[in-house]
Amino acid sequence: MDSSFNKLLNWFLSPKSIYVEKSEPWNIEVFAKSIASIANCHGSSHYKEFDSSVSLSNFKKSDYSEPELKPILDLYQYANNNLKEYLVDLLIHGSVSTLDYSYGWSDLDTYLVIKYDVLSSADKLLNLRSHLIVAYNFLIDFDCHQHHGFIIISELDLHEYHNKLLPVEVLPYSKSLFHFSEFKYTRPTNLYADTYMVKSICNLFQSACETGELRHHGLNGIYLEENFNNIYTMYQMKYFLSVVMTLPSYYYSDIGKPTYKKFSFQQIKNDLDLNFELLDKCSKIRLIWPTINQNILSRNMIPEELRVILGPNYFSRAKKFSDELLQSIEGS
Repeated sequence: MDSSFNKLLNWFLSPKSIYVEKSEPWNIEVFAKSIASIANCHGSSHYKEFDSSVSLSNFKKSDYSEPELKPILDLYQYANNNLKEYLVDLLIHGSVSTLDYSYGWSDLDTYLVIKYDVLSSADKLLNLRSHLIVAYNFLIDFDCHQHHGFIIISELDLHEYHNKLLPVEVLPYSKSLFHFSEFKYTRPTNLYADTYMVKSICNLFQSACETGELRHHGLNGIYLEENFNNIYTMYQMKYFLSVVMTLPSYYYSDIGKPTYKKFSFQQIKNDLDLNFELLDKCSKIRLIWPTINQNILSRNMIPEELRVILGPNYFSRAKKFSDELLQSIEGS
């Protein structure tokens, strides 16, 4: 399915769509019927035989016995009790899967594959939406500053799998909460289709430099400002830092050589002769995060330790770094 449909599906199945339900509740059913109609038009007859598979890491409940990891076990239990009839699979990936997370910093990355018979049924979509809105609380319990909810694709996507969904290089480090041992898919003609994510980030930082605000992922209408002009914007700041730290993996995706995010930092330093000071400072903030006073974070306040490490003019520095990456892509 195309990216616009995927965005609609992810929005509909997330708490972001609740405002529609509150103001015009009848329209939630309209959205469900529209999504199902599109799926039916595409049809399961377009399925291609799977020609590829990736072995997944093994999910063991004993790996998640630490108190701070309880939301992962809560999600595991809820998913197995309530979501199996709707999903082909539910994966966790990223640092929570590889167990090198930074408590309070790392978010809970998920990957849900919806069954075709659910995608093509308005009633089943509405039921799934109710369950996922409940399950979203487990993501927030793990990281109160999490910026994204569940990452969702459909069974149709498996039959023409594009790396822009979730790079296949990430899958071996992922774990199925349903205890499946492999992820099956069909490769399209060009698995590594151009995404140009770095260019999009360059534009975002360009706008931030011009306006003095990062107009993305605001909270209650408030955005992150340059030079800590409003220190009560930690939710917004975390988004900025996360984008900077994702730029190396975006770079490799854009040149058609996707790599796992945790390996991209050292790899890009080996491959490119650039100034990585901002990337290094973001990484340092991630490492010291578990030591930050949680009371400060609960007030959405940017801690002094972060301000000292990051330093001023972070929008212009981020723009310079992303511009240099884009130049390397365009020159390759």
